[in-house]
Amino acid sequence: MAFSVNETRQSFHQNDRNRVEVFDLQSDVLIYDVEKHEAVTTGRLFSKEAFETFSTFSPDGRILYFCSAAARDMPKNFKEIRYS
Repeated sequence: MAFSVNETRQSFHQNDRNRVEVFDLQSDVLIYDVEKHEAVTTGRLFSKEAFETFSTFSPDGRILYFCSAAARDMPKNFKEIRYS
């Protein structure tokens, strides 16, 4: 089982009352081995240098796909975030 743990914030804009921005302050992917009952972590999925999110396994369960972006000072630099 894979899932992302995100610390998110929501912002409202004064100029457009319908516009809402949601952004991550940090984001990592965790893998939980349900047979061994243990969490599996690795630097590629759990680091302060990148935001990792939107994890999913391939149908056969052999490949983990996820999105990653270089970590930025949020919300100040939210426009610089580019997920893979």
